[in-house]
Amino acid sequence: MVVSVNDGNNENYNSVNTSQTSSTSPTISTDPLPITGLIDAQILDNDPLGFHNLFYWWLTNDSSDSEHLHIVFSSAQGDIDESLSIKCDLYERLLSPTQLPFIESYTLHPDSASCKSVFPSTSKATGMTVPIHKIKITNLLPTTSVCESLVFGMPMIVQATTCWKVDWDELDKNQNNFKALCHLLLTKDLVMLGKLQPETNSKQKGGKQQDSLLLPRGTFLILPAPNGTLLVKSIAVRELILPFRERQSDEEIPEKSLNIVQTFLSQIDMSPLYNPLLQDSGLFECLKYKPKPTNCSNRQHKRQSNKSWPSPVPVKVTPGEPITLTSGYSNQSDFNNILLSRRSTFLTHLE
Repeated sequence: MVVSVNDGNNENYNSVNTSQTSSTSPTISTDPLPITGLIDAQILDNDPLGFHNLFYWWLTNDSSDSEHLHIVFSSAQGDIDESLSIKCDLYERLLSPTQLPFIESYTLHPDSASCKSVFPSTSKATGMTVPIHKIKITNLLPTTSVCESLVFGMPMIVQATTCWKVDWDELDKNQNNFKALCHLLLTKDLVMLGKLQPETNSKQKGGKQQDSLLLPRGTFLILPAPNGTLLVKSIAVRELILPFRERQSDEEIPEKSLNIVQTFLSQIDMSPLYNPLLQDSGLFECLKYKPKPTNCSNRQHKRQSNKSWPSPVPVKVTPGEPITLTSGYSNQSDFNNILLSRRSTFLTHLE
């Protein structure tokens, strides 16, 4: 791509395309410059809005050299020729927080991921504490208003605490408040949005003192569940969203396509709910599989090394005479080979 920026004093630019200079709104031109058909050339006005439109168009460019995903529908008869394959493209919706230096501000971790399970000494064990995350609720939203494309990260199940360090009366009161919160959110079909509060103490990171007030604050979505628990997941904020050009969904769909897709959808079994115990990915079999070529290769290596040994040299030993071992062998393997081949002779001498 070649971008030609108009500075207002370029006569060549006016002679090439005068319609772009007289435009009321600064936009990029889709008409290519007369350079060559192999170069994508754009004419741009020298102002912030023009550069903004250029980068927005560049980031939202949905042209693709190859499809990324095939959604396959098999026919009930198992005929491959009658299967339906819908070819799709994949686009990134969010910036991955794992690639940012503040991953701990956008994700939550339980104690198993934040603390060591084995402590070197008693003094260090008493000094380590589990970090307590604090999420301040800022908004209430209807459940249907949350887009799934904005939710990311590992889901965490939230239950009322059973920590033994908390007073018994406070535990009972906290349990009742938690049940009331789940009940109200579920009956009113609402979800909660909250921001992660920074820790009061500064943390050591990379050997430097880091102020916790300078850390970003991630936003989290808390959803109620019918079983009396909550589900918390990270949700995207403004800095993490990538530009995305939405398609028009109000276009008329051909009747032929509707009939084809409806035919294949009617052949798929309908499940009342998703049961993860009925879905298998083959993970356990992969973990139990132990490749045998490693042991075979070791035995093969031993066979090859045995073949390279020289033929054993006879050693004449007279009972009662001392045995003198010299270093006239080319390597240690020759020496070991002679000892193994004449083991019975040495045992006889020792007796």
